[in-house]
Amino acid sequence: MLKHLVAAALAVPTVYVAFVLVHALATTSPIDSVARMLGSPWALSGLVDYSAGLLFSVPYLWLRASTLPAKIGLALGAIVLGNAFSVAVFIWLILSSDSTLRAAVLPVRTAFPPIDSTSASRRTFIGLALLAFLGYLGLLVYCVQAQPLATGWATIQGDAWAYATFVNVWTGQCLVLTYILVREGRDAKLFAAALSVGLVIVGNLATCYYLLHLFVLRFPGWHVRDVLLWNDNDANVDEDAPLLPKTSYV
Repeated sequence: MLKHLVAAALAVPTVYVAFVLVHALATTSPIDSVARMLGSPWALSGLVDYSAGLLFSVPYLWLRASTLPAKIGLALGAIVLGNAFSVAVFIWLILSSDSTLRAAVLPVRTAFPPIDSTSASRRTFIGLALLAFLGYLGLLVYCVQAQPLATGWATIQGDAWAYATFVNVWTGQCLVLTYILVREGRDAKLFAAALSVGLVIVGNLATCYYLLHLFVLRFPGWHVRDVLLWNDNDANVDEDAPLLPKTSYV
């Protein structure tokens, strides 16, 4: 029942962002919109916010697939089609699981032995997350100084693609919020609440912080697969085997 309620809640922004994107495609040139967005700090922040969110959605979907073609397809879909695609796949993963909501979101039961913390995959991912965090933080500081928020919001509302980007980001944050509440809400309610508030206020800056928290502080030396997908719920030991084969990690 809980899975269906969560899926239904996620379906609302997913359908809306799909509608907004179709409207933008039908009415406005993307090239002209990008030029206008680059002239508005707050509209530009939406593009950066969207890009920062890909650091969560792309690896998560990549790791949920068991074959290389499927991994590539999901990653490209998330990048090109945005969160209308990513959240739709996330909903399907939830509904297609015969287990609990937690097991559907975090399907890995047994983590691999720790690896060298200087491995290329970990260094690359941490480096990208840190770069996105610092870059987006700097941009937000600049936005506050350079343009009133009301002016920026008027620009976003007045341009179809700028508004579509805003809704796209908001939809992706619903995915991240669901993940955080499922993973952290049981044992770290205050932390989950703080991250949720952070998502609302500073967008995917909070996502980047959470990724750095997981990779640097909480699971140092762990495989990327296990950092994002490990289910530490002892109550689930009698459930079905993990949804992922052991080969699907980076």
